[in-house]
Amino acid sequence: MVDSVIYGLLLVLVRWKTKNLKENPMNTNRLISLAIFAGGIVLVVFGVAETNSFTSDVSRFFTNSPTDKAIWMLIGGIAAIVIGLGGLSRGQPKGV
Repeated sequence: MVDSVIYGLLLVLVRWKTKNLKENPMNTNRLISLAIFAGGIVLVVFGVAETNSFTSDVSRFFTNSPTDKAIWMLIGGIAAIVIGLGGLSRGQPKGV
């Protein structure tokens, strides 16, 4: 359920950006930042799914923590979201 909501919001954001792209061309940095942001959302979703997987349950039983893969997916996803939002929040370069 959460996955479909996130994917739906992501599609709305991409459609809105491509509509604005026709009216006002987006620079490459913003497009790359949007892709990094979207990748971060996907990594977080997969990281949360991985923490609820069978292998993570087995790891949690023995070590009291989820698998390293799940942790790194969550950390990488959060970092990518922060980097993507930072790139999207920057203003237009002067002269453009």
